[in-house]
Order: sequence, then C-alpha cells, then structure tokens
Amino acid sequence: MPKEDIQETSPDEASAKTNVQRTSRPRSEWEQLVSNRKVILLMLFFVTGALGLPLLWLSPAFNATEKVAWSLLNLLYTLMLIGLCVAICYWAYSQVMLSI
Repeated sequence: MPKEDIQETSPDEASAKTNVQRTSRPRSEWEQLVSNRKVILLMLFFVTGALGLPLLWLSPAFNATEKVAWSLLNLLYTLMLIGLCVAICYWAYSQVMLSI
C-alpha cells in the first residue's frame, strides 16, 4: 500500500476536529439578531435609545472603535430626545399657566 493512502490522525488533530464541531453548532435566533448590524442600529436609534447600548457591546458585528463611536452618537441622540421632551413639557406648562 502506498504511503500517501495511509492517513494517520494525531491526538491534536482529533481534538481540533472535535473543537470545530463544537463551535460550528447552529446559531440561535438571539445570536443571529445580536450579530446583525442593522438590527442593533435600529434598536439603538428607534426602539430603546441608550438602553440598547448593552446589545451594541455584546454584538460581535462591531469592532471596538465602532462600538465607542456608536455609543457616543447614541448618547448624544438620547440627550437630544430628553431635551426635546423637556422643551415640550415646558411649552405645555407655559400654555397652561397662560390660560389660567
């Protein structure tokens, strides 16, 4: 029998194959959502505001620089929304006080 036909598997190769099998399991729906850049950005800016930051930091779809940039942008956006709500409440209060 030619030597090329004989395949020997070392213990390292066998353990590497089992590691690949363990890590190549099907991804759950949660992992798919957290890995989707569009879903994370929609959560940050249209659903949860600053409460979505943990999802951003859990996501493997963004590198560290992007996570910092998106976090800062999201915090500014959230502060702007809070300021808008305060301005509307102040305007409504002043209108009520004028009508009394």
